[in-house]
Amino acid sequence: MQTNENKTDMLTTEDVTNASTWQKFTTLIKKASVATGNGLVYLYKTSDEHKHHLIPIIHGLVGDTLAENNHSLTINMSFRKNRQDVTVEELCLEERLIGKGQHLVVFAHGLMGNEVIWQSNADEQSLKYGTLLEQELGITSIYIRYNTGLHISENGKSLAQLLQQLFDVYGENISQITLLGYSMGGLVVRSAGYYANQQHHRWLTRLSSVILMSVPNDGAYLEQFGHLTTSILRKIPNLPTRLVAEAIDQRSDGIKDLRHGWMVEEDWKHPDCHRLLNVPRTSVNPLPGVTYHIIAGTIAQDEMSPLAVFFGDGLVSKHSALGKTFANHYQSSSQQITYQTFPKMNHATMLNNLEVYQYIKSLLTLSEVAITV
Repeated sequence: MQTNENKTDMLTTEDVTNASTWQKFTTLIKKASVATGNGLVYLYKTSDEHKHHLIPIIHGLVGDTLAENNHSLTINMSFRKNRQDVTVEELCLEERLIGKGQHLVVFAHGLMGNEVIWQSNADEQSLKYGTLLEQELGITSIYIRYNTGLHISENGKSLAQLLQQLFDVYGENISQITLLGYSMGGLVVRSAGYYANQQHHRWLTRLSSVILMSVPNDGAYLEQFGHLTTSILRKIPNLPTRLVAEAIDQRSDGIKDLRHGWMVEEDWKHPDCHRLLNVPRTSVNPLPGVTYHIIAGTIAQDEMSPLAVFFGDGLVSKHSALGKTFANHYQSSSQQITYQTFPKMNHATMLNNLEVYQYIKSLLTLSEVAITV
């Protein structure tokens, strides 16, 4: 009879290798979880400091339900000024659209966010890109707020229409437009371009560049995992597990759209949209004549490491941030597309980093030079 000690001595090389592989995998998961958690904490604290976190978070979770029931707190797509919704006329851009100020940069926040992530208070020392870019480059920064619980395509249509209203009033004094979208905001921006192109909106004639920062262009793995979980729970012939699946599925339409980065109405309306594999998805191609700048972060120093490739910035994988559609156009056409990856950055710290800011600043500076030439 063998003792436990003898059994231990008989461990094979394969056993040791498997144990080592599993240890590496669990360490990888732990690091990704910590980075993701740190990012969410930062986003919460940032909004908490400005006392504007609660309503946007609620909208991210159940904003579609609020809109469906015409709730008084429902956020509507709007330009923002002094933390209030304003009409196009109330933006009062006449005096700002002079010289370099004729370059209009539109900032779009992400899921459960608001325009505060881009703006600094007079007594604030943090690095907020919108305020600094306006101070240092002289461009005109404008901000939107939208209901992140709605379908991305709904917000895309609304943004396209809002930008057309802006152009109808100030178009003669706008030399170029840059759209800067963070996370879900990048998908909303792309959706707006898609629908504006279909409707032949005139603001597209001034659109020179689109900056996509930490955008899940091919979907977010956390939502994909959530969908997989509910699909499995629904298959179990047990009422409690099915009730759990039903509860989880109450998450908003906006969150569900992040599963595959759906930007077009036909995708989420498709009868096969709930499938786990081979899900139909409309390709939203880059707009002709527009430069696209893709910015991604990785929580690892080595951007080719498994941690960087699979978990990216903790919420958006590297492959999703880069996007298959952009990769295909980058390789097969003269479409101007640039990529930039920042190591040791999580999803939230991309919003408050000097290197990222300087890079965005350089992109806008180059855009100014190109228009001048």
